[in-house]
Amino acid sequence: MTPLPRHLAPVLCLLIPLVGSKYLQADSPVESKQWVVLVGVAKHDDQQINDLKYTLDDVRALREIVLRRGRTSSDNVLELSDNVDKKPTLTNLRGELPRFLARVGKDDRVLIHFSCHGFLDDVGTYLIRLQGAGAELGVG
Repeated sequence: MTPLPRHLAPVLCLLIPLVGSKYLQADSPVESKQWVVLVGVAKHDDQQINDLKYTLDDVRALREIVLRRGRTSSDNVLELSDNVDKKPTLTNLRGELPRFLARVGKDDRVLIHFSCHGFLDDVGTYLIRLQGAGAELGVG
C-alpha cells in the first residue's frame, strides 16, 4: 500500500479511534450498516476560486479506510468528486443524497465528509463551495 501524504495526518487522527471502535466492528451486537458520503471538490468553474491540491487524495484515502478497515460495503458509499462520473455539483448532491440516505436504517451509522473550500458569510453561516455557478450549500 502507498504511504499516505503528510497532510492527511489530521484526518487519520480523527478516523483511527473511529475505525477501531466497537461501533465499526462487524461483530457489533446491533445489526447495523455503515453508510459513507464523500464529497471532494478540487476544481472550480469560477476562476476566482483557487483549485485545491489534496481534496481528491483525502476522499480516496478515506474511501479506502472505510472499505478496508471500517468493513463498509462499496454499495454503501456515495462519492461525488472529480474522481468519479458523479461530479460534486449542487444538482447532483440534491439529487443523489436523498436517494442514498433513504436506504439508511434506524440503527445504521452515516459518515459525511466534505473536502472542499468553505467560507463564512456575513451572518456566520458556513457555506461549502461546490462546482457550478451559484452552487453554495449552507450547512451551519
